Amino acid sequence: MDRLARNLDDLRRIVQTLTQRGVHIEFVKEHLS
Repeated sequence: MDRLARNLDDLRRIVQTLTQRGVHIEFVKEHLS
């Protein structure tokens, strides 16, 4: 996750944008999806 965004707000924005476009995001190392 730390390489995807600079901070938590950026991460939330990126994840929200991608999921709105139908992309399923899974953080394997952190066991989050």
